[in-house]
Parts: sequence; structure tokens; C-alpha cells
Amino acid sequence: MSDRSAPLTERRYLLPFVLITSLFFLWAIGVNLNDILIPHLKKALDLSDFQSSLIQTAFFGGYFLMALPAGWIMRRLGYRRGILVGIGVCAFGTLLFQPAATARWYPFFLLALFVMACGQCVLEVAANPYVTVLGPAESAARRLTTAQIFNALGSVLTPLLGARFILSSSQAPAAGGRVRRA
Repeated sequence: MSDRSAPLTERRYLLPFVLITSLFFLWAIGVNLNDILIPHLKKALDLSDFQSSLIQTAFFGGYFLMALPAGWIMRRLGYRRGILVGIGVCAFGTLLFQPAATARWYPFFLLALFVMACGQCVLEVAANPYVTVLGPAESAARRLTTAQIFNALGSVLTPLLGARFILSSSQAPAAGGRVRRA
């Protein structure tokens, strides 16, 4: 039961709470970038509707397949180390986009999205319960709701960020451009 008189968090947990809340914002961007990437990749790689639908399948397949292992990671490493594992896996998936873009090979993009989603799944499995222990038990639900507000904010801002930084400079490959497909 939530007690409105209990503080949202304690001074000693303020920095971890701010950092974990920023993760809620950042992974919302990662999840919602797919909606921006799908038409861009479809055009840039000349994908069929079926191929472009695999973008969401690869991404959310990572969430699906990583859910149970993420729980095992938390049980073995704890929430803080689990968050670091999630950040590392997510960062690795994000870094895979550069060689995927250089190779212009569609399955490589799908792999990058899958790995990134696996990391984000680990982050979510760790961050949701972790944020509840960063202060008094009476205000745990308010802390989680506050962190989730930043997730929603990231979801709202992603189309604006995508339009500014991704779509503004995107172009389809020139005629005869080399695109590799599976």
C-alpha cells in the first residue's frame, strides 16, 4: 500500500534512482525507433513487406527469448550487475549497426536489433524491481510510476528525434547500389 507521506526516495538513493530512471527513458527510444527504422530500411534495402515485418519479429523475438534467461541472470548476479549486463548487451547490439550498415546486409541488421532487444529485456527485468528498492517500501509504487513516466516520455520524443536525426539525412541507395539479402 502506498503512503503519500513517505518520501519518493532517500538522499542516498537519489543518484541511483536518477540513473535508473534515465534507462527507462533510453530503452523507450530503442523500442520505438523500430517504427522509424522500418520504412527507412524498407526503402534503403529495397525490402518486401514480409522482410520489413521481420524487423519487429527480430526485435520482440529478442525480448521473448531473453525473458527467462534475464530472470536467471538477476537471480545469479543481482539487479545492479544485471543492469550492467543489460547495458553491455544492448550497447553491443547497437554497435553492430555500424558494420551492418557498411555491409548493407539485411540479416545483419536483424541480428543487431535482436541483440539490442536482448539487452533491453535484461535491463527491464532488472530495472523494474530495482527501482522499487531505492527508498522506502511505502513509496515503491510511486517510484516505479515515476520511472515509467520517463519511459512514456521517451516514447513520445522518439518520433521527433528520429525525424531530426535519422530521417532528415536518409536516402535510398543509388541505382546499382549493392544491397545484400539473405
